[in-house]
Amino acid sequence: MNKTSRRIVMGLLVLGLAMSGGCGGGGDDEGTPDVTAQDTTQDTQGSEWCSPPCGNGFVCQNKQCVPENAQPVCGDGQCDTTETCTACQQDCGACPAGCPNGQCDGTETCGSCPDDCGTCPPECGDGLCNGSETCGTCAADCGACPPGCGDGQCNGTETCTTCKDDCGACPPECGDAQCNGTETCETCAGDCGACPPKCEPACTAGFHCDNGTCVPDQAGPCAKSGNVANLKSCSEGDVDVMLKNVTVTYVFDAGYFVQDDSGAMEVYVGNAWPYDAPVVGKVLDIHVTKYGNYKNQQEVTASDIPVGVGNGNVETMKLDITAGTLPAEALESRVIKGTGFTVTKVETKNITLDYGTAKGVMFRTDFPGPLCVGAKFDLATGVITQFENSHRLQSFFAQDMVNVVTTGCQAAPTFDSSNWGFEETAQNDPPADFEKATSDFTAMWTTAQKHAGNNGCDLTWTSQDNQDLFQGWFMPVTAGQNVTFTLWTIDNDTAGRFRLALEFFAADKSSVGKEYSSSYTTDNPAWIQLTYSFKAPANTAFVKGFVRLYDVAESWDANATVYIDDWSVTAQ
Repeated sequence: MNKTSRRIVMGLLVLGLAMSGGCGGGGDDEGTPDVTAQDTTQDTQGSEWCSPPCGNGFVCQNKQCVPENAQPVCGDGQCDTTETCTACQQDCGACPAGCPNGQCDGTETCGSCPDDCGTCPPECGDGLCNGSETCGTCAADCGACPPGCGDGQCNGTETCTTCKDDCGACPPECGDAQCNGTETCETCAGDCGACPPKCEPACTAGFHCDNGTCVPDQAGPCAKSGNVANLKSCSEGDVDVMLKNVTVTYVFDAGYFVQDDSGAMEVYVGNAWPYDAPVVGKVLDIHVTKYGNYKNQQEVTASDIPVGVGNGNVETMKLDITAGTLPAEALESRVIKGTGFTVTKVETKNITLDYGTAKGVMFRTDFPGPLCVGAKFDLATGVITQFENSHRLQSFFAQDMVNVVTTGCQAAPTFDSSNWGFEETAQNDPPADFEKATSDFTAMWTTAQKHAGNNGCDLTWTSQDNQDLFQGWFMPVTAGQNVTFTLWTIDNDTAGRFRLALEFFAADKSSVGKEYSSSYTTDNPAWIQLTYSFKAPANTAFVKGFVRLYDVAESWDANATVYIDDWSVTAQ
């Protein structure tokens, strides 16, 4: 797949009704604009701020940019922070009494319940459904293999009463009981090879199984008009393709995500929208003029104003990953949901999760809120994205995470400035009193290089994406004070460099903005002192110093190392 990189601000998914605010699909490097104190917009209530300012078609509410046409939701006595609590629109959040088993698919109103109650009716054999049953009928494919299929395994084409060929297990006639995927239930082809992994659950319409992964059916090569799979068959760059009948699944401040039966795609617009943001659930035709990627996240990079052609139900399009579905290329940009997520690691916006059978899955969120190691939550909505060579779950909104339980959280660490000389050795990667905001580097105290005392800190990174090491302590500071960050360093590696930076925070510890030194380290075998000062902007109550690590592209050799010591942040 041809994926040429470009630096843009991209983003992800919104909870049911389009919310907004942030960068997406990657957002881990300087493709994301640094927020300054001036980049603020007062909200409609005059009490909260949005940074960066909301784009065309958005308003600022509760520190997030919300589409002007977003509808409030409520009904079960709980609010999602956008409703007035005096009115209730569709999607009540709790199923009305009219829905027999008390479960809904998100399209019910407060007084009615359509078919498809979410569980299979008794008429469906083993009680499992494929999503097409109504509350009174049972479609053919119940999801479990009927007894007529040899060893009780199926390939997803059986009905409730019949068994097709190729049951998924190799017949006895095939020597070593391994298959190459061409055998039927009655015969064995010559070369049994090794049996390819099956896709479980079976692939949905528009996808086929490729070595254990559901991948979109390709409709190319690059027809002038077609579905998402057709667009993905095009060469990246300038195109002239009409993307037909795609449903908007998520809206953010720089674009939106769309999906059809063949796959999903991000549409990047930018912060200056040339048209009003579309509503989640709107079905569109989009004339695409450029197609490309950001850090391997595929996206429409330029298009004409989309044309609305109908409405869809996003709730039924959400892929439920509860059982342990892993993010993968075939699922890129898919809208998702799930329950039973447990936090196993927190590095600011990069969080590691366990759920179902999945362990150690990366979750990127711009609003981690109260999440901490041991916290549990459900994901009402999210998307699967790619950043560089890794796929991950992603959400940009606190409202995407529901039923958050923090009673099992480990005690939060206590930070101060006592280890800014890296003399404490009880903790490493990062040393005590420091936090890693990204994960592709190590921060280790070391005796090999130190400016003073017994230890310094070795920073080694293996990615060309920017990496950030923060002090953990929210240092009190007053707006208008001059904050000075000093640090001693040895940078004698031609493959990397770094610079000093400060992040300012309001009284509630929400970010006011980041400021970066204009000076970068240069190769030098001796210890030198770096200094950066900046005046604390309005609304500042705290400050943190941090270093941002960069690659030097022309000299990159897969890793870079620098040494730091004697970290100091002062305010006058």
